[in-house]
Amino acid sequence: MRRTYILASMLALLAGVPAKADKVLDAFSAKAAASYVDFNYSFSVKADVPLSGKGTGSVKGGSYHVTGSGLDIWCDGKNRWTVDKAAKEVIIESLEGYEDAFAVNPALFLTDLSASFKEVSASESVFHGKTYHCVTLAPKVSGSITELRIYFSGNDIKGASMKSKDGTVAEFELSDVKFTNTEKAFTFDVKALDKTWVITDLSDF
Repeated sequence: MRRTYILASMLALLAGVPAKADKVLDAFSAKAAASYVDFNYSFSVKADVPLSGKGTGSVKGGSYHVTGSGLDIWCDGKNRWTVDKAAKEVIIESLEGYEDAFAVNPALFLTDLSASFKEVSASESVFHGKTYHCVTLAPKVSGSITELRIYFSGNDIKGASMKSKDGTVAEFELSDVKFTNTEKAFTFDVKALDKTWVITDLSDF
């Protein structure tokens, strides 16, 4: 399940902030809030057990679809389907009732970041060997995420780094970011699966 959290957390890159915040981040956020955002990504996690991977993603409001590291994750804002096609397994979870909503549904960063995070600074910073415009954000209330840095080249988002309370540092790079009006579905149809699949429904717990 840790892979699920890391893949979902990378959606924090698509952050939304108040109009008076950093101009570069604000311009990106306004565009992202009005569009479906598609992208490719790679990530690395610095922890006791390092992780890395790459994949594709799409987000709109509180909904998203992310693929990578052998997982296919769908979320409609209320429920999440984690699909492992190789193992033929699906786990269904409800996102309601969690204290730290951003941890279980990072797509909320797109629409609700200003309610929980504040801008700390904006400056030039080196990320993966290149100098970018960096916006640093911090939570208003203590939670699992302690710091989020988002990197831009001009008005184009390039990546982010995220620190967690347990000391984990996750870094993400984005490429081929596209804003479209093409509608997408963010639910997974388990009824279309045959009997060889294992479906674990935790949404009622």
